[in-house]
Parts: sequence; C-alpha cells; structure tokens
Amino acid sequence: EYRPSDYRIYTSSDNSNWTEQVHETSAPPANAWKEYSWSSVSCQYIKLVIGTHGSSGTRVYESKINVESI
Repeated sequence: EYRPSDYRIYTSSDNSNWTEQVHETSAPPANAWKEYSWSSVSCQYIKLVIGTHGSSGTRVYESKINVESI
C-alpha cells in the first residue's frame, strides 16, 4: 500500500517561511483522486511533507496546480 496516513501541504513565497494549508491524518481513498483547495495565497513554492508513509512507501502519481494571476 502506497497511501500515506499523515501528510501536510505547505506554501511559501521565499522557500524559507512556510504556511501549512492542509493537514491530513488519514489515508486518501484507494484508486481515487484527492482534491484540496484553500484560500487564495501569494506563493512561489508548494511542498508536500509525508509524516507517515504507507506500508510500502508513498507514491504521487499526478498533481495539478491551478494558478491565477492577480
């Protein structure tokens, strides 16, 4: 199983100061798309931090980031 059970998504405008946008404490559904959204932020970087990997590790098959210019 490659689904993590604890992970966070952060944003940053300078790659030094990070703001947590998502904190999940349960595994995403098997064979399904998991979608997240948060209030508009000005950022240049997005990172995914895995706290607890699945029993076989973690795999991210796809990500899509929508960017809006203000």
